[in-house]
Amino acid sequence: MQILLQKAWSEQRQMKGQSRHVPTWHLRSRMAFIMDNLQYCLQLDVLEHNYQQLQLAITKSQSFEEIEQAHETFVECLMRQCFMQTPSIARCLYQLFDQCQSFCHRISVDGYHSIGTQELQERTAVRTIS
Repeated sequence: MQILLQKAWSEQRQMKGQSRHVPTWHLRSRMAFIMDNLQYCLQLDVLEHNYQQLQLAITKSQSFEEIEQAHETFVECLMRQCFMQTPSIARCLYQLFDQCQSFCHRISVDGYHSIGTQELQERTAVRTIS
């Protein structure tokens, strides 16, 4: 996702000085901000921490079964802490990913001129996702 948003940013730079595209640029910037921070949080707070716990458990283990159990615990923690076992949060994350991907695809195919102000307002509106 971040690569797609980076590519959209690159395309934005080519259209510098065209003020009619500013709302689109702001939307891409907000999407990139959310994705960057989500990745940072998951990488640092979830993956790194749990990986260290897994390494420690493997070091202390005395049998294959203990290593296998440590790995199962590691995977369970990742799934839980990455919100994959919380359907409402997982659904929101999937919708966020889908919206970012759709936006980037639209930019790469049609360019910035294809996204109107009304559509931007709808996409950027704060709404409750159920």
